[in-house]
Amino acid sequence: MTAFRNSPASLTQAQIFLRLITGCASRSDIDAAPGCSRTLIIRALIVTLLCGAGVIGTNAALINGVAQHGVVSLQFAGTVSEAKSILETWGWGAVATDGNAPRLADTAHRVLWLDFPFMTAYTVLLALLCGRLAADERYRGARRTAFRSGVAAAWVAGLADLSENIAHLKLLDQLDTPAADMLVRWAWLSASLKWTLIALIASLLAAGALRMQVRRASVR
Repeated sequence: MTAFRNSPASLTQAQIFLRLITGCASRSDIDAAPGCSRTLIIRALIVTLLCGAGVIGTNAALINGVAQHGVVSLQFAGTVSEAKSILETWGWGAVATDGNAPRLADTAHRVLWLDFPFMTAYTVLLALLCGRLAADERYRGARRTAFRSGVAAAWVAGLADLSENIAHLKLLDQLDTPAADMLVRWAWLSASLKWTLIALIASLLAAGALRMQVRRASVR
């Protein structure tokens, strides 16, 4: 790693990172620092897994018969009444009789705040993966364009997740106000966009990985 940093003809790890996450990296960039892109992806994966574990572990306390997936269930609440039925089981409203309700109310806030580092980590990871495939010389034309589009889609998905979290944080404080209906729709649209893009990116990456495996098998 030190060798390529000290070479005036090569790029630093930070420069390669920026080129990968913006879809601007080329094969020569990757060759200038052997193993650098893999190291960046592994680090991003580790951070994503750690942040994801924190979110999943905290979210587990919010899972019940109404919110079967915790905060994820709230993401797909399309109306105020649906959102209220979920939030009430976590301590909002008079119908919440569970003695753990105050703790669950705090937990809902905590999950949303923990989601900020998680969304940043998975956005960077997806952008790195798509950027690395876009830099592969074996992919040209439409395929390379698709992977570069995947980089952009990763950032849009991250922004949609950010938008969704902001809407939910506002909703927790404004559930009984006229703004609640707008906030629920805002969160639902953001969540729908986020999950649609993540599904498309996952399909794109799976197709790229499968193609690489087929090529390796044919070479053998």
